[in-house]
Amino acid sequence: MASNRQNATVDELFGNASWDTTAEDYFVTKLKIASTSTNWHNVVNVDRILCRLAQEMSMELRRHVSLNLLREKFKELQDRYITFKRLTVWPGVNYCPHTNIMNVPVEYRDELLEYGNCVERYWHTGERCWSDLQMIFRGLVATSPIYEPRGRFHDPVILSDNDSENSHQTGGSSKPRRKGSRQVGHSTPQLFM
Repeated sequence: MASNRQNATVDELFGNASWDTTAEDYFVTKLKIASTSTNWHNVVNVDRILCRLAQEMSMELRRHVSLNLLREKFKELQDRYITFKRLTVWPGVNYCPHTNIMNVPVEYRDELLEYGNCVERYWHTGERCWSDLQMIFRGLVATSPIYEPRGRFHDPVILSDNDSENSHQTGGSSKPRRKGSRQVGHSTPQLFM
């Protein structure tokens, strides 16, 4: 069964997604699917999944999602990540999602269970998981109407309000990055270190 999931197509991975009618629910649902996919470490499929996610979200961005809302949701994910990072190094707690949930202080258990789709990945891969989520966000912003010409991944990851206004008028100062390239002088998250 696991081997079949590793060979799943992008359509199969996204075809089972369910979400409410709001764009923000769609956004979070897609992130959960991508970050917990059994395909995630397959180099070819990661690129295809990111590309598909960015394409689909760009349509939602044009219809419903302001850049401010996208930024707000990204910040929410960042806050959750910090919470999980703190929980996994809690004094006296050796947290494992399979065996030690009861060792987590009770006031944090609901938070863990609420966002449980990502717990195992955070536990096993740590920082790399957050880099992956940043790369997804990079792709979403790069395919949004803010940028002309549209590219795959751009810097900066999060624009200020002034930057977003300027880039809408001038096309922005961000330059598209080719797949596999590295930019000197930027702390760009890297997949597959």
